[in-house]
Amino acid sequence: MADSERPLPLVDVWRLLPVILGAPGGSLHDAETPPWPQFAELLALRTSWAYPGPAPTRRAYYRSPRRDAAYEPLEPHQAAGLAIPAGSLTYPRTGLPRDPYALRPRHLDTARAVLDAAIEALDRRLGGALTLEQRHRKEPVRVVHPTEG
Repeated sequence: MADSERPLPLVDVWRLLPVILGAPGGSLHDAETPPWPQFAELLALRTSWAYPGPAPTRRAYYRSPRRDAAYEPLEPHQAAGLAIPAGSLTYPRTGLPRDPYALRPRHLDTARAVLDAAIEALDRRLGGALTLEQRHRKEPVRVVHPTEG
């Protein structure tokens, strides 16, 4: 995992990390229990947005009450009766949109909750080392002043 000459894909690292870390008392890691499937969806979402693939595979669905009105992303409950493939609007476990332009503040809350749950689960496996003294919340801050010129 740490070999910079041959890095593993991010999704594989996150699948292996909880297993490698082990757990106090020797409990087994179950990748199918929350938060790991939801975290895998976050990684899939990142990958699909960063590397969206060829144009024919990138689909987005929008609706408008009138032709001249604003268009809004189609919600899953609004797709009933339409010929839209299942799972093409959102990820099943998190409900996060597959279309980056459909992202709303509530989706950010969901992503943050999944991330927090993953940190908590890893922290339990490390005996509290990740969150000791709130170290996961502290980020170095540096003021950068604009240059004149």
